[in-house]
Amino acid sequence: MQKRKATWMMYAFVAAPVLFLAAQFLPFYHSGTQYLPSLWSMFWYPELEANQQALEFIGLFHWWIRVNDLVGALLITQLLGLFLILTSLILKGNGVVAFIGGGWGLYGIISFLVTPSLAFSRVHAHGGVASYIMLASFLGAVVVAGLYFFRVYKAYKKNLAVYNASLQAQ
Repeated sequence: MQKRKATWMMYAFVAAPVLFLAAQFLPFYHSGTQYLPSLWSMFWYPELEANQQALEFIGLFHWWIRVNDLVGALLITQLLGLFLILTSLILKGNGVVAFIGGGWGLYGIISFLVTPSLAFSRVHAHGGVASYIMLASFLGAVVVAGLYFFRVYKAYKKNLAVYNASLQAQ
């Protein structure tokens, strides 16, 4: 793949997890009168009083909510996002980066849709923009990975046509 195309894809694969990590510091829920703490605060410091208010508010919609339910949706995506940033900077637009980025995006979308307190439901009616930014970063990673693999496929087809033409010329 050409160097210029690989460079912008490397920036896209770095931007998606950075955007996801930044969105975790934004208020995630809105109770109607005030913004409740961010997911980062609720996940890492669940014993704070404001986080207890947020859990009680979410409990109005999902009575089975526990902070541990957020581990799969937040901790794993955070760690994979950091791994994606590092591999993007080291490998600079390699196919492995596209594979990891697409996998991270798919895992993030699925985990957000499966986790009841994060899924599109009545809670999202009270949600802020943080959930949409996070889902957009996951979707962006999947789209960029798809574009990368489509361009690799187009280059493969072009090289195969050149090879077949050289064989017929002989």
